[in-house]
Amino acid sequence: MHILSACCRRWQTRRGDYRRRLHRAGGNPARTETQGVTTLQERIHIHGNGIDASTESTEWMKMIQHRLLGTHRGDESGPTMVIIAALHGNEISGSNASLRVFNRLQRKAIPFRGQLTALIGNVPAYDAGLRFIEEDLNRIWTRSRVESVMKSRPVNVEETQMLELLQCFNYLSLSSDRQKYMLDLHTTSAVSPPFAAHTGDLHARNIVRRFGAVEVQRITDYLNGMLIKYVADQGWTSIVFEAGSHHHTESVDIHEMLIWHSLAAAEMIDEEDIPTRIQGSEALLQHPETLSAAVEVVHHHTIKKGDQFRMRQGYRNFQSISRGELLAEDRNGPINAPINGRIFLPLYQNEGQDGFFIVQDLGNSAHEDAA
Repeated sequence: MHILSACCRRWQTRRGDYRRRLHRAGGNPARTETQGVTTLQERIHIHGNGIDASTESTEWMKMIQHRLLGTHRGDESGPTMVIIAALHGNEISGSNASLRVFNRLQRKAIPFRGQLTALIGNVPAYDAGLRFIEEDLNRIWTRSRVESVMKSRPVNVEETQMLELLQCFNYLSLSSDRQKYMLDLHTTSAVSPPFAAHTGDLHARNIVRRFGAVEVQRITDYLNGMLIKYVADQGWTSIVFEAGSHHHTESVDIHEMLIWHSLAAAEMIDEEDIPTRIQGSEALLQHPETLSAAVEVVHHHTIKKGDQFRMRQGYRNFQSISRGELLAEDRNGPINAPINGRIFLPLYQNEGQDGFFIVQDLGNSAHEDAA
């Protein structure tokens, strides 16, 4: 069974309408997305931990149709894989790559095992072309926050998005007892080679090793409330894939390659069914020879409201830096590197609370041993 959601034809229209309404109103019409929450709350209270496995598929489709990019179920049983695209609404590469994959699955009679579903993470932010509307949706997935949203009404747009995504994961968890995977697809504001992060799951490590993307370890130790940590704690194999810059068209190619290889690694498709053009695109994952296959986060510079943080221009992700080097400035003065290492995720956009990270190389042997 294959469903390519009609929403993929609506995105351009909705996005244009949304921006026109935003301009006319002089405010943020995305706050209207909290309307209809009562229905979602009623469903959660009725079904306890979400939609139970006996719920009709039509009810499930009604619930997710506004964020669904596509879903594909094979004739054979197998794992469940969920792609989350645009958890940050201005990062659209993952949605475009997902649509490419669904289009090919629809056209070709590819033997398929299990179910693949792709969802827009933050619908209002995606429509507005913004990272988020009121707060970062990839920083609120703490156990206490989730429990609060489940027990009471969401207080803002992102909590409403969280509630709906919780229902999606709960439904899919109850619908299958096979291995479950979640791919969270992102891009960066700085120029960057592709990289991946996960919580240490063996299946996740094997998938990341498959294409040679830089493996970033311990990022969830420094960033509370990441979606991959919450979903991994629920028993899913969860991976973040960062394909490169927001503005590079090759980011879509990289995300598409990562999806196909993840499907093969999960044995949902056969190796020979990976498109030929994808099999020959591994060069897109190349990174500087001096950069190790695995790095570890060792420092995180956070931004507080009113800091007036300004990153120095020109830094590339994973660029080497030296202790004492001037990296940025804020209202308190210069910000120098406290240690040697590599700059990671320097902030070159107006939204976000993470100024930069510093990572250090672990070496290829550490990457191999960890796997």
